[in-house]
Amino acid sequence: MQAPLIPLYKINQLRCFNCNQFLLCGPIHLNPNDGSSLCGRCRGIATNIFHNKAYEAIASIFGHPCVNWEKHCDQILLWNGNFAHENECTQPGCCICCKSSRKLPSDNGNALPVAKVPIEALEKLKCIFCYGFISCGPVLLTPDGENICNRCVATQENLYNEKRNLPYEMLAEILIFPCRYIRRGCPSSFKYGVDIFEHENHCDYRQVNRRQEPEREFSQRKQGVIKYSKLNDKKERGVIQTHAGHVFGNINNSIHLQL
Repeated sequence: MQAPLIPLYKINQLRCFNCNQFLLCGPIHLNPNDGSSLCGRCRGIATNIFHNKAYEAIASIFGHPCVNWEKHCDQILLWNGNFAHENECTQPGCCICCKSSRKLPSDNGNALPVAKVPIEALEKLKCIFCYGFISCGPVLLTPDGENICNRCVATQENLYNEKRNLPYEMLAEILIFPCRYIRRGCPSSFKYGVDIFEHENHCDYRQVNRRQEPEREFSQRKQGVIKYSKLNDKKERGVIQTHAGHVFGNINNSIHLQL
């Protein structure tokens, strides 16, 4: 399947602070001083912190223009597949001609989202605390490359070293995310932003009713009275009731239910 093309106005907003080229290749690192990005071409000056893996996950969905698009190169490149072409494209006799430079658009013109987030990419787009998708801003990036969603930004304390992941937020604006309760059966999806946040707060699949049925074993019979004891105080036999049906299993109270 052909990769959707990243809109030109969007790629124009996403440039490396060191070489000023498009963010077309990883690893992408966030500059902790001002939130700008460092591309894979300039990896030699990158540090080992603020690796923006979430940005890389969604950038790899798209086809990208050549860095010489303004000089009339119309080659479409895949993520991390641009080095060889760029080296050729800067040589005399390539697709760069003597025409006047064309300009990249600076706004979206009220454009609609252009792609859905693939299922395989969603695993890389989860909050480190609640495991929900980072589908609404603000999103914070931790020094070790994990992300904190807008829900947990408002509830977590001691967030001092994290930085706003603006490059991710800017690119995610053109994506459609599924509801965080997709595994419970919710079929809804929304564009990145407040719409999906409001839906998830009232989603019918958000509530899970659990009817507990503690497992017991025969302990002893004394004077006609049967006494029982729990097999395991930490696990209880129960029923998880969802819209898709009933699932029987052992539930460990110390582990989050799978979203």
